[in-house]
Amino acid sequence: MVSNVFGYLLPVREIAELCAAAGVPLIVDASQAAGCVAFDAAALGAAFVAMPGHKGLLGPQGTGILLCFAQPKPLLCGGTGSQSVLQDMPEELPDRLEAGTHNVPGIA
Repeated sequence: MVSNVFGYLLPVREIAELCAAAGVPLIVDASQAAGCVAFDAAALGAAFVAMPGHKGLLGPQGTGILLCFAQPKPLLCGGTGSQSVLQDMPEELPDRLEAGTHNVPGIA
């Protein structure tokens, strides 16, 4: 959405219209814009808008926002990394490959 090097604002609305015409969902990375540039995420026309908490939103690492304006079909569902919380036995492949990123600040 915004270049962190040059500060160039990409024409996201126009790109979203091209994507919609082609039937392609647009995912916008608003990392550099969040907290720094005023924008209406819903008006962008994107299927998804992602913003990390640790940049312009001044939140802790491992936090963020994913705005979903579309209803995707799940391709991979996480949450099955262990057979049981009472056992130290990981699931077999491919079930142990959890989707998502761990909350790094919450580990400590």
